[in-house]
Amino acid sequence: MSAYLMESDREGERIRRKTKADTSREHLALAGLEPGMRAIDVGCAGGEVLREMARIVHPARVVGFDASAERIAESGRMDRDLGCTNIDYQIGDVDDIQLPDDQFDFVWSRFLFEYLPEPIRALRELKRIARPGGKVVVADLDGNCAFNYPLSDELSAGLAEIFDLIGARTGFDPFVGRKLYSYFFEVGLKEIKVDLRPYHTVFGAPSPEVMAQWEQKIRIFQDNFQKLSPEKYRTAAPLFEGFLDFLAREDTVTYSILFMVQGVK
Repeated sequence: MSAYLMESDREGERIRRKTKADTSREHLALAGLEPGMRAIDVGCAGGEVLREMARIVHPARVVGFDASAERIAESGRMDRDLGCTNIDYQIGDVDDIQLPDDQFDFVWSRFLFEYLPEPIRALRELKRIARPGGKVVVADLDGNCAFNYPLSDELSAGLAEIFDLIGARTGFDPFVGRKLYSYFFEVGLKEIKVDLRPYHTVFGAPSPEVMAQWEQKIRIFQDNFQKLSPEKYRTAAPLFEGFLDFLAREDTVTYSILFMVQGVK
């Protein structure tokens, strides 16, 4: 697994600001999480969705799994502050989850697969740790920062070049959402269901809160892109300002689609 594209000391705050508890509960209910289920959140980050999982399944325990010790430490502090007592944690690589086979009724991962260089390998791991008859659910985006109108030819070409470069170097795939159904089919999951809904919808100038979230996201990405490719960054830097200017305009549209795919082991 390559380094996380959005890694930053500001990333935990960014995820907390954009994750809404009511939306998380809606997605978990749609995916079939029920009280008493043994569940795991793979790629739990700061635990915003994980704590909703813990509330739903209580008194059963849930596991938060993430590659970042920093995110897990943040999540543990939030657990203590909020009185969540049925959460355990494990740090590790999604390509090689150090947990036994057939452990979980419900295996969940959201906004992780777009960053993985080997998503099929990771999905096999999610399937492996699900019990027979257990459910595997992956939710991720299609068109992350990529569906915009009207975008100038220069900005469109520049963004496409950036996506191609980071895809080649890190595995980042802004169009992973549309591929998840086929991935589930390939690894042998059964009773596959797909739910689609709009995400990151901005029509015209966004609210100050949404614009601040977008700027934080772009700045973290910009910093990491500079580390990843300093030679390309020298020419690409104006594109980041151009995209933020685009987002702030009254006549523009930006959106992505959330694919939530579930299957049974």
